[in-house]
Parts: sequence; structure tokens; C-alpha cells
Amino acid sequence: MSDLKYEPVPHDQKAFLEGASKRSGFQQAYDALEAEYASQSSMIEELIPAIGLHDSLLSYGYNPKDCEKKFKEPS
Repeated sequence: MSDLKYEPVPHDQKAFLEGASKRSGFQQAYDALEAEYASQSSMIEELIPAIGLHDSLLSYGYNPKDCEKKFKEPS
């Protein structure tokens, strides 16, 4: 296990969703989770200031206002 090195893998959410949305039934299943995504997004927005991560997350480019848009990009 000591030989393992962390190698981050880039993830392009928009490209992933564009490809996945071509699969049969994907968009319906994804849309069915919209309420869950919104609920989780609002919980995260409430927790960030409570645990003092707001400035740290903003420095990484996280914008809680964009959370819902990320889940609705490809239609």
C-alpha cells in the first residue's frame, strides 16, 4: 500500500452529463432526483457557514448559488 500515490483525475461534469444523457432512461432518472439535489444543496448551504468552511470553499471555486444550475445543465 505504501507504493500507491494519489493522482487526481480531472472530471468535466458538463461533458459527463452530455454523454450520459444519450443513454436511454438517464434523463428521466436524473430529473427524478431533482428534489433530492435541491434538498442536499440547501443543507450544504446551511452547513458551510456553520462549520466555518465558507472562505475555504470559495477559494476552491465553490459557489453554492450555482449548485442547482450544475444539476440542470444539459437538457
